Amino acid sequence: MLNENRQRFDRTDNPESKFELREYTEEAREFASSYRGLVDYLSGEAESLPDIEMSNSVDAEKMKSFTDAVQRRLESQLETYNTAEQDAGELIAGLLERVGVSLSDEELGSIQAASKDRVPAVYIPKAIYDKMIRNGSRAVAYRPKEGASMVLLPIYKKDQHNSREHAENLPHETHHVAWEWATREGAVTNDESSPIRKSAFAMYQDEMMARAASKGSLFGYTHMSSMSEEGRRQAKEKYGEEFDDIASEVTALNEMADTIQRAIIQRETDMTTGDVGLMVFRATSFETLMSSFIQLNNSLQAIPEKPKPVDTMGGWGSVDT
Repeated sequence: MLNENRQRFDRTDNPESKFELREYTEEAREFASSYRGLVDYLSGEAESLPDIEMSNSVDAEKMKSFTDAVQRRLESQLETYNTAEQDAGELIAGLLERVGVSLSDEELGSIQAASKDRVPAVYIPKAIYDKMIRNGSRAVAYRPKEGASMVLLPIYKKDQHNSREHAENLPHETHHVAWEWATREGAVTNDESSPIRKSAFAMYQDEMMARAASKGSLFGYTHMSSMSEEGRRQAKEKYGEEFDDIASEVTALNEMADTIQRAIIQRETDMTTGDVGLMVFRATSFETLMSSFIQLNNSLQAIPEKPKPVDTMGGWGSVDT
């Protein structure tokens, strides 16, 4: 179905194949301001929740529903787990027990916690972080079914490395907490046709939104990507062609996302990867997201390329002796 949809839209003579880029960009910036404002509030980077000022009433209503759902979960977490009054060691006690790691008093004392009255951000020296998180993740959104949700970030020896990593990963992982909360409250749903497709699209959308919120590289994945070889074999036996269809659709979407990202860099446009967040937020299935991606890409490809930099060294050479 996705490939059929891709062919239907990927035609320059199809009026559906493009949209008004300026209008979309304006709406995308309004959405990004509200969405990133919510993420920054949750991470303690902003003092208050942003006003939702969006010209598209449908987007505004959906964003308000999302924000209200997240706010309810935040209030419930504060009331149930009293995170604002806990120190860093208390915040991660449940996680340490779950992963079977015991830390000394000195190690616990080196861990720092911020924004405890919002979504706690726990900063952990890299060596200790690697004891706790063994899958190589640069940062983690810890979202247990029972217990407080929080963000875990490693502390590196170089301040410059910390600044770069935390600037991207704090909003990225805070988004994941917000998305999970909104999902549990019923504010995030999709129209995929089966349980495995619903689960796969939910995870793909979550990751793509995280990258847009942090202006990272556009890329998504599903729970299938982390399966063991045996797990994949069993899933293919259970779900048959549906399993392979999802894998091919995710590959096609990521290829299109990469094409869009390169076009944003190479074309005469002021769009950023963050502006893609709105169409991801609007999407209700793999198919609708691909439709939007193709329309955006066609619109971007119609824009002239940026002038290539002049080679100021032209005409010069070197001689090795």
